[in-house]
Amino acid sequence: GHPNYRAIWQASSEGTDDSVLIPLTVGDLNHHVGGLTVLDNLLYWTDREEGGLYKIDLEESIGNANVDPVAEDLGYIRGVSAVDAGAPVVENNCHTNQGQCEDICVPNVDGSHTCLCQQNYQLVDDMCMEDYPLLMLLTNGSLVIGKEDPKVPFGDIIRLPIPARKLDIDMMEQKLYWISSEDGLIYRGDITTPDNNTSYIHEPVITCCYDNITDIAVDWWGRNLYWTDGAAGVVGVAKLSGRSQQVLIDGLTNPLHVVLDPYESNLYFVDDSTVYYVQLNGKGLPKAIWTDSPEHPILDLTIDLSDHILFWTYNACVYEYHILETGPPESIWCFDNHYEYPHHDRDFNPSLLRYYNDKVIMYLSDRDEFLTLDEHTHEEVLYTNSFSITFDNLFRNNIKDFVFRHFTIQPDTHWCTRTNGDCESAEETLCLITDHYDRVCQCPPTEFIQVQYDDEREVCRYNCIGSDA
Repeated sequence: GHPNYRAIWQASSEGTDDSVLIPLTVGDLNHHVGGLTVLDNLLYWTDREEGGLYKIDLEESIGNANVDPVAEDLGYIRGVSAVDAGAPVVENNCHTNQGQCEDICVPNVDGSHTCLCQQNYQLVDDMCMEDYPLLMLLTNGSLVIGKEDPKVPFGDIIRLPIPARKLDIDMMEQKLYWISSEDGLIYRGDITTPDNNTSYIHEPVITCCYDNITDIAVDWWGRNLYWTDGAAGVVGVAKLSGRSQQVLIDGLTNPLHVVLDPYESNLYFVDDSTVYYVQLNGKGLPKAIWTDSPEHPILDLTIDLSDHILFWTYNACVYEYHILETGPPESIWCFDNHYEYPHHDRDFNPSLLRYYNDKVIMYLSDRDEFLTLDEHTHEEVLYTNSFSITFDNLFRNNIKDFVFRHFTIQPDTHWCTRTNGDCESAEETLCLITDHYDRVCQCPPTEFIQVQYDDEREVCRYNCIGSDA
């Protein structure tokens, strides 16, 4: 049923040969189709404008068939469903917890089911994984190396025209974002290695805060970019293109690190030696999760999006916080307590911290070593100098940052991802996630929200205008 064309259409099961089956603007008919169902060769549909339920016999010639009213004056009715109480019930696991499928569960006629994934994802061990081989990116400033496995010494090299000190990635559009160690601004380019005869194409994204940006975080779900500005004491937000730059949180002392959990609509950041969280739309006051003496800075922050666990490194220890539980943060690893290394005479702080696939990966810059910590058992494995040997010492004691893909489990598509949440221009108006389905549209500070009803799509659209009339 198509509400705009006032008709019921039909097509083959392959989606071809579509045509009008029943015109609903003939004679007294002027139906606005809300729902369809079939039972015993009878086609039922609802009329949302007049509030009626109608049927037609599919075995009769459509041109001669009568449209029979079943019920009228039903108000603003949308859907209709029919159940054949006499039909045998075929159980399938899709009814229970979606058949343990990560994304799409399709029932089969024999009662079994098949798990499927959306486009750009593939089914691996019953999980929908990104159909893209790149696992890890790391940089020594002027080069970015793409690797399949942190233990395996190989990868493609991207020679950045502007050096990088912090990285993040948008796997949806396969874009690399970085903070320049040259001017402190944010740039972006493709996650590809250019041909020998061409230079790496890049563009500036955030140019507001010369040499003050301390960290970046890509919101791949809401299609926004967040950053911390240490000098101005703010957390900023903009479209991934850099348009509609705004201050999300201000009045901070020295914001250093930022990570996102779009699924819980939360933003986590470090200000001096305190870990805070706030909604992605910046509403409400930031709430402190953990704090300690400012004598020792928090060096990095990372998050497990599947289990909603936050990790940070402080004073040669790693802490974890279970976001959905009520317990306090706790230390799960410290250099002097767990790390067996001969002749060590002092603690070593993990300067970089990332999460991937049940592992917390730490980089100890003082030792030029990578160490992984099992998220559940807290057991550790040492990868000594695994990168410096491969790349002719380009990376020895010089790794600035490394990142992994944001998620391993296919998320639902958010309203912000599809149509910018009906927030006017996708380039100009921010669509900020508030929960799994909803959002707020946020205009630049000098403009105001105007709500307009879209008759064709039957949704409210939010526009930004220059006055509050």
